[in-house]
Amino acid sequence: RLGAKAGDIICVTGSLGGSRYRKHLEFEPRIKEAIKIAQAVTVNSMIDISDGLSSDLNRICTASGVGAVINAELIPISKQAQKNAEPLDSALNEGEDFELLFTLSKKECKKLLDNWDASTAISQIGTITETKKMQIRMPDGQVNDLEPKGFDHLSR
Repeated sequence: RLGAKAGDIICVTGSLGGSRYRKHLEFEPRIKEAIKIAQAVTVNSMIDISDGLSSDLNRICTASGVGAVINAELIPISKQAQKNAEPLDSALNEGEDFELLFTLSKKECKKLLDNWDASTAISQIGTITETKKMQIRMPDGQVNDLEPKGFDHLSR
């Protein structure tokens, strides 16, 4: 979680959202992908998305003392989440995706994507900033604050 740097590219594996449609019961942990990524490039931070993209990105930002801007149009929304009334909200907050969320320099990101040959997709979804706040750029270009609304184990 610690190590994200301003200017890093934010990436995720696979697709997000859809746990209410039981997607989380049919997942395969991204262990092979994590190892392959770590062997191919220098990753500055990484976490698995278990509590929702918004919450787990917040954990990286908090631990690293940075902020983030993600692009709503670049978030890979699962087929299951597309069934929801608010697919983006599902992808941001449902959790139990067990995909990888990681940051790395632009140079390392290009190297990774140019050589990535695994069947699991990697998507660039945003950039780490110095602002210490999380934001999301909507399709209309408006930038809104992004609150961590995923699952919180300590609130129960």
